[in-house]
Amino acid sequence: CFDRKSHAPCIPECWYAAGVTGYLGSVVLEQALRTCPGIRRVYVLVRDRQGRTARQRLDKLLGTGLFAELRNSNPAALSK
Repeated sequence: CFDRKSHAPCIPECWYAAGVTGYLGSVVLEQALRTCPGIRRVYVLVRDRQGRTARQRLDKLLGTGLFAELRNSNPAALSK
């Protein structure tokens, strides 16, 4: 969808994402959180896997170097 006046893409306030613990999904999630301040809430689908809960897997992902810039510049974005 595009804004009719500015022809800029519309960014939904709520996102639903699966696959964020994979390589491409994690990059998309980081970039969306860093560059789209209009996003208010992100829902992610993460499964328990290899003895780790979904929460543990997500916390590990958000603690990686990929999210370092976001943790330093806008840590509140990680709690969306």
